[in-house]
Amino acid sequence: MNNPPLRKGVIAALLAMLTLFGLAAGQARAATLLPNFALPNAMDGATLDSRSLSGKVVLVNFFTTW
Repeated sequence: MNNPPLRKGVIAALLAMLTLFGLAAGQARAATLLPNFALPNAMDGATLDSRSLSGKVVLVNFFTTW
């Protein structure tokens, strides 16, 4: 990419895409209320209560293998 006009065009296109993706991502909303639940911990058998997560950021990963 030694052609400066081409390089400027590619950079402009990348910035435009990042801006559009950023605006679309800004429309996503996090849940405000977490339902009460309790789950057993597979490692030690202790119970995880959803109330203990209050005020914390929680990442839920739905992972599967086929």
